[in-house]
Parts: sequence; C-alpha cells; structure tokens
Amino acid sequence: MAFEFTLVSRARLARFLAVAAASSVLLSLASNASAAQSDSIVPRATQDNGYALVQLNGDPLSTYVKTRPAQGKKIDFSGNTVKSYRAQLSALRNDFKQWL
Repeated sequence: MAFEFTLVSRARLARFLAVAAASSVLLSLASNASAAQSDSIVPRATQDNGYALVQLNGDPLSTYVKTRPAQGKKIDFSGNTVKSYRAQLSALRNDFKQWL
C-alpha cells in the first residue's frame, strides 16, 4: 500500500503564514474597536484542536545532500539512495502518525 504526500513549498507556506498574520491583526483591531464601544465582556476565540501544522525533521529530497539533483536536473526516484531516504522520511512520518 503506497501513500502519496505532497511537500508544501516554502513560498506557499510563507503566503499561508502571511495571511494568518494579517487575519490575526485584523481580528485584534476589530475586537479592540468593539471593546471601546461597549463595556461588555468580549468573548475570546477558542483554540481549534482539529488541525495542526507539523514540521518533521529531515531535509526534503531536493535539498538533502545525498539526493539533491544537479543544477537543472530532476530527482532520480529510481535511484537506491533516493529510495532509501524516502523510506526513512516515510518511517519518520508514520511514527509520528502512530504517536497521534
């Protein structure tokens, strides 16, 4: 049984974090404005336990010293070194999933 996982690019992660930061600033400003208009207690947002952003240790195939392709080339997924390192990353990910 094979599982396919995609790696999130740094640019996409950076955009996500920028949107999250901007959203939190806007929410903070909105709650401060409503608190200034009223003497009532402002309810705080609760923590969502349904999702988590997890970054596991281990370099991606494209940057790991032993599997990094030459400039302008693609990763050789049929090579033994790449297969071995992918298995290590998969085992690390599966160990974490079991821990959950």
